[in-house]
Amino acid sequence: MTDSILKEMLDLFHTYYLRQRFFPNWFSVFINPFYFIRKRLIEKVRRLAPQLEGELLDFGCGAKPYQELFPHLRSYLGVDIENEGHNHKTEAIDVYYDGVRLPFNDDSFDAILTSEVLEHVPNVDGCLTDLVRVLRPGGKMLVTVPFIWAEHELPYDFRPPSRNQTIDPIWINSMNKQHIR
Repeated sequence: MTDSILKEMLDLFHTYYLRQRFFPNWFSVFINPFYFIRKRLIEKVRRLAPQLEGELLDFGCGAKPYQELFPHLRSYLGVDIENEGHNHKTEAIDVYYDGVRLPFNDDSFDAILTSEVLEHVPNVDGCLTDLVRVLRPGGKMLVTVPFIWAEHELPYDFRPPSRNQTIDPIWINSMNKQHIR
């Protein structure tokens, strides 16, 4: 087998591996240690995606793995913070922000998606307040957070299982914005 064929095969496998991290299939059970967690997550996001409409902000978007679930949107914009804990070179970030205040006007988006991100935010209350600020009245926010996950992207993993904090759903309700369960 020539080196170029081997390289092509490895590139194809790597592309497949990256995709199956977010969209696992039956074969993923053999190569993805988080298969069952990711499978349930994508099922839920896929089921709830049609409820998000208009202009969507993907907060902590990274490579925008869920963008294909939202072809019905008017626009899909990804925002993330640049830090040394994560290499963003292969990702699809539209806007970088300072980690404190989103660079958008109040009431800018009809919907917000943030998936597996809030454990990396040092001030969750401040972050959620800012997300609500840019969400239009009547807008919807789809938030996923890991229940149990190993520490990762250190030192920017602020909520490992050993000192897990939860987001109070009453706080989200008190923002006077519609939300999805």
